[in-house]
Amino acid sequence: MNGSVDSVHKNNWKNWRQLDGHGLQDRPRQQGTPNENRAALIERLNDNYPSYDPVIGLAELAQDVLVALSVRLDCHKTLVSYLYPKMRSVEWKDENTNQPIVIQVIEPK
Repeated sequence: MNGSVDSVHKNNWKNWRQLDGHGLQDRPRQQGTPNENRAALIERLNDNYPSYDPVIGLAELAQDVLVALSVRLDCHKTLVSYLYPKMRSVEWKDENTNQPIVIQVIEPK
């Protein structure tokens, strides 16, 4: 059984092989390392528009009353996904008790 797990791991590891400029490397990039296309795009944006920040641009569009409401709403939706985690439903079962679950909501002062 252990041999089959190792072979699955090795097959998944092969999928991570990437070109590193000197040939293939057998290890994944560290998390957060931009790929070459993204790094090149960021460099081009910085060269041509040194003060450009897409998040600030979206925020400015979202606050501009001359922009259509639907566009402003889309800007808010896009920005909120970067600022707050998505809410997910959670189901909890306690098989040891038949007591109801009490949730207390506290209003900020």
